[in-house]
Formats: sequence, C-alpha cells, structure tokens
Amino acid sequence: MLACGGKGEDTGTGGGAGTAGAATGGGSGSATGGSAAGTGGATGTGGAMTVDASDGSGGPIKTYSFTNDVEGWVIQYASSAPNTPLVDLSMTHLTHNATEGHPDPGSLQVEIPFTNAGQYLGVAVVLATTAPPIDLRGRVVTAYVRILSGVQDPTELATIPAGVSVYAKSVPGFVYAAGRTNLNHVMGDWTPVLFDPMNPSYEDKTNDAGRFDPANVYELGLQLETGGTTTTATTGVIVIDTVSY
Repeated sequence: MLACGGKGEDTGTGGGAGTAGAATGGGSGSATGGSAAGTGGATGTGGAMTVDASDGSGGPIKTYSFTNDVEGWVIQYASSAPNTPLVDLSMTHLTHNATEGHPDPGSLQVEIPFTNAGQYLGVAVVLATTAPPIDLRGRVVTAYVRILSGVQDPTELATIPAGVSVYAKSVPGFVYAAGRTNLNHVMGDWTPVLFDPMNPSYEDKTNDAGRFDPANVYELGLQLETGGTTTTATTGVIVIDTVSY
C-alpha cells in the first residue's frame, strides 16, 4: 500500500527531505503531502568507499541483500517540488532483479517515469505495527545504488546530478530525517549512500511530535530524485542493494 509523502509536514509514513511539494498516495497512517522550506541536506558525491555499519563485532546487525526477492520493500510515496507534476504511480514499478547486485546478484529494481526536475519517489520497508522500532543509535545506514538507464541525460548527470537519500522515520509522529548523496557518477557505477541517524543532513523540525529519535525508527527507506534544474528528466531504472545498519 502506498503512503504519500511531502518533503516536510506529514502525519503518516510518507515523507522526504528538501524543497516541499505535492504528494500522492495513502497507506500506513493518515498521510498528506505538505510543504516545508529547506533543502535535502548537505550534498556529496559517492566514491570508492566502504562503511561498516557494525554491531561492534565487525558486521552489520541487519542487511537487506535482495538475493531472492524484495524483502518487504514497497513504493511508499511520490511527490515533487511546487508546481511540478507528480511521478505517475500507475507507471512506477518495484521488482526484484535477479542478475544485478552489489556485491552479489540480486537487487531491488525501481522503474520511475520521471518527466520533470524536482520529482522524487520513496521506497521503504515499514515495520509491522506489532514490531518494536529499530534502535539506530551509533550505527551508520549504508546502501548501494546504481542507475541502469535513464533518469537524466548521462552527460547532464555530471553537472546537474540526480539525488538519493537514505531516510528514516521515528515514532511517535513519524518524524523524518535523512542524509543525501549525489548520483553524478558514470552510468552503471554503484554509488555508496550513507546516513548517520545521530547526525542527519536533514531533519523535519516542524513535526508536532518533536525531534527525530534514532532510537525508535519505524520506517527505513531511500528517496530517489531528479536534479532540481534538469531539463532532460526521463524514465529511469535504478537498482538498490545491500542496505545495512
């Protein structure tokens, strides 16, 4: 089920970082897209980097490897900058890719019909209401993202990069926080994406529930977006793998 998410004010599971806009969808909780000032945090570029989201014994406590299926991940929201049309959710597809992967075959594949600058889509895993929240204090969430085709013109990606954010929402109130990484790499490269829940690049400080709480995370996801001034937005196929914390 879809839950809408504006980049800012929201009372359900959808959400995003950056300049606010309209949103669509419905689902876990009552969610409405809203408006918020600001941008989606600090920008950065992916590099040859490996980060250990460790439990202190040398490895992550949880990894979504997508070896055989999508492991409970869903399309969670679509939204956009003001006066920008939304991504068409009826033409958006989330599937399992059995051949692409990092480091091993198997990944989460998302096909997004981008048409304009400032559009974005969130994919996430949401804990069941009976499950305890995740405690992400002292951990770094990592993911690897690769553009298989589209999103923007390959040449333009170098100067007006697309973006990806690892985000989380804490309870109560589904308070949103995220990091951000530019997707300005050569087409086909895997980009490491990082999020330190104790030091987010962006945090929604307008939520009536208070501040983001990294000790009580209910939703974990990635937001995929076109560059803010791109003129070449097009349908993109993006794969995600090895989401760890």
